[in-house]
Amino acid sequence: MIPHVTIGGESLVPLLRDRLRQATTSPRSIPSGAMRFARGARIRAGHVAVGPHSNVEGHGLWDVPGKLTIGVNGMAFSTDADLTLVRNDGALHTTGHVLINQGARVVVDANAVLRIGDGTFINCFTFVHATSSITIGAGCAISWRCEIFDTQYHELRYEGRRPQLRRILIGDHVWIGAGCRILDGTVLGDGCVVAAGSTVSGTFAPGTLIGGSPATVIRTGVEWSL
Repeated sequence: MIPHVTIGGESLVPLLRDRLRQATTSPRSIPSGAMRFARGARIRAGHVAVGPHSNVEGHGLWDVPGKLTIGVNGMAFSTDADLTLVRNDGALHTTGHVLINQGARVVVDANAVLRIGDGTFINCFTFVHATSSITIGAGCAISWRCEIFDTQYHELRYEGRRPQLRRILIGDHVWIGAGCRILDGTVLGDGCVVAAGSTVSGTFAPGTLIGGSPATVIRTGVEWSL
């Protein structure tokens, strides 16, 4: 509740409301070496811009020599009200400029590592959860409502079952379409394209178009651009 204050007969309420609106809707910049006030997250290096409805938290290593933008950019169907979450209790390494857009959620567990390369963006409502190791290369386009998990959350045992790899490696300039699931053990070579709605597990050579559930090779030698 803003108190009714007047100076010279003019109310300060509209001014205070405008300042409050600016404070809650404008991106906040965190300079190098500053401590994030939310839940103890410490930015070790670089520059981070945080959008209006975003939580940045965790006590892990933040290795951000370039720029990391969290919850600032959106799409036609995302808004400032969509919660963006980045929780890092392990190690988060970025290079260049990385965008985690409105509504995305990125979680790095303790003792886990997430690496993201320059020019990569993670779009709205996508969930990335690193429990061991996830690497996403430079220039990648990760669409909306994707799930990238290096764990199955449960342990399934039977005779002859291979051990869970618990890692994901996504090369440079990879396009992952809307609604895809990238499962643990996946390796996507440079320039791969994943068709929307695919469930991906396994190793795929560079420049491969894959799709389906489970995803299989549709075509080789493909190129793509934004």
